[in-house]
Amino acid sequence: MNPLLNQQAEIKTFLIDNKIEWKQESILKRRQAIWDFAFKRWGFDEI
Repeated sequence: MNPLLNQQAEIKTFLIDNKIEWKQESILKRRQAIWDFAFKRWGFDEI
């Protein structure tokens, strides 16, 4: 599967009212998704 297409599909989940605009709400949702991914991927339980 093409990683670029995956990324584009994921970004659509952060749109507000189906508009391609990065507003505060979109940025906060994206930040949380990145945080969740990093936590699952690398697990920071030992820090």
